[in-house]
Amino acid sequence: IFESMSVYFLIYGMVAIGIAICFIGDRCMRRVAQGAYFLFVLVALSSFAGFRSPNVDRDFQDYVGWFNLIHSGAAPLLAWIRDPAFAGISYLVSWAGSSYTVVAFIYALLGISATWILAVLISLERWATLLFYLFFCQFYLVWDMTEIRAAVAIPLMACSLYLACEGRRRWATAVFLLALLFHFSALVGLPFLILIFAGVQFRSRGWFIALVAGGAFA
Repeated sequence: IFESMSVYFLIYGMVAIGIAICFIGDRCMRRVAQGAYFLFVLVALSSFAGFRSPNVDRDFQDYVGWFNLIHSGAAPLLAWIRDPAFAGISYLVSWAGSSYTVVAFIYALLGISATWILAVLISLERWATLLFYLFFCQFYLVWDMTEIRAAVAIPLMACSLYLACEGRRRWATAVFLLALLFHFSALVGLPFLILIFAGVQFRSRGWFIALVAGGAFA
């Protein structure tokens, strides 16, 4: 069991190294270290998730079946509108003569990149690698290794909410619509996006209690 899990421990240790970067005192040196770290981690995590063996995750066969439908030209209309991004990427990959593995790698790269962008957006510069590490611990196996569409859509949705809070409405709307193309689960953020556009400021504890209750109900 340890031998089969050793690569996961290695991946974990590689991402955890980013915590030490937060404590580099020189800002210029810290930025260089952050750039090198994120470049290496994005490629490594995307490759590991994208080129994983068949059936490592529970959704693998469903995605392969979906890809094969599009590749064969026999995909019904629902297979195209269910998640336009997956259908479009699958079509381009199959047209180029490649397999579902390439689709999985593209999604892993997009999902991890979206998570990285979110971590950089919402944190102070010093703590970006720490926040990315926390996101990795919580979501990598669930999203990038299994629920690959949500892995792209949810970070993009979160980025759109942040942009809306910053008053950048056009960018917030564009990013939110992009998230919807990858997975309709991004709709969970629509009520909050509308409230932010309406000028609501979530400063009261009552908002957080209501959000938790609403999320549990949903």
